[in-house]
Amino acid sequence: MLVSASKNAETVAEASTLLRHSAGHDGSVKTRINRQARKFGWGYRRTRAIWHKEARRVDVHELDALRTEARKAAERLYRLANAMETTDPAFFESDIAAARAQADRLRGNRQP
Repeated sequence: MLVSASKNAETVAEASTLLRHSAGHDGSVKTRINRQARKFGWGYRRTRAIWHKEARRVDVHELDALRTEARKAAERLYRLANAMETTDPAFFESDIAAARAQADRLRGNRQP
C-alpha cells in the first residue's frame, strides 16, 4: 500500500513529537535520544532519525509504542492532578492546571 508523502510526513512529525514528550527535559539531546532508544528497544540512529524528523517512514509498531507511552504518561499526570486536588486544591491550583494541560496535549486534546 502506498502512503502519500504528506501523510508520511505527518506520521514522522507525530512520532517525533511523542518521542520528545516522553523523553523529558533532563540531560542533553544526545542523552535523551540514547535513553529513548533503550526504552523502546530501537537503535540510536533510528531513534535519532525519528527525533530529528529525518526518518523516511515510521512503522506501525513504532507509532503504537509511542502512543501507548503517551497514553500512560497522560494517565499518570491525571492521577497526580487528582491527588493534588484532593490534598490541597488552593495550594496546588496552578500545578493541577499544568498537569491536566500536559496530559491533554499527550492525549491529543487541543482544547485551551
